[in-house]
Amino acid sequence: MLNIPNLRHLRAISEVVNTGSISKASEVVFLSQPAITQAIAKLEKNIHSGLFERTTDGMKPTEQGEAFSFRIERALEYISKGITDSLKVAKGQRKSSVQRYLFNITTTQLKALIAVSNGQSFTEASRILEVSQSSVYRASKDLEEILGITLFEKNSTGITISKAGSALVMSSKLAFVEIKQGIEEVGL
Repeated sequence: MLNIPNLRHLRAISEVVNTGSISKASEVVFLSQPAITQAIAKLEKNIHSGLFERTTDGMKPTEQGEAFSFRIERALEYISKGITDSLKVAKGQRKSSVQRYLFNITTTQLKALIAVSNGQSFTEASRILEVSQSSVYRASKDLEEILGITLFEKNSTGITISKAGSALVMSSKLAFVEIKQGIEEVGL
């Protein structure tokens, strides 16, 4: 499975690009300034590319930072659409505050959702992700609890993804492709 960074960290990077400031971004994404600074440094190290120029006036995105922020925004749009579509299918909700859900969902939970969808069982998903079955189960159930909908259904052959869950699976896959593409673009 792809090594996708923490969604909250990705949102923070996007906000630093938008605001030009770590302190302003921390207020929006509810992460401390040191956490955002560490997230940026870790990602820059992993991709061997600078995303920002540090100045006395704040943080100015490099060309790579602008490109990666664009990919992050697109990925977050995909996930938001997946949440909206899932809620519409499961609850008939047409309008809801997707942001509150988006702030609570983690990369780990979305990876678990995709792995269960692909493996059609928590056991196979744990093999795909190379983590314990209990970790996959917990992440999956936490995601259901956050959204307040059923994403997984038991059947005679294992686990299937509900119609509501299928919308989120597709959107999450597209979001992960965007993030992976962004990492590849800036890491060249």
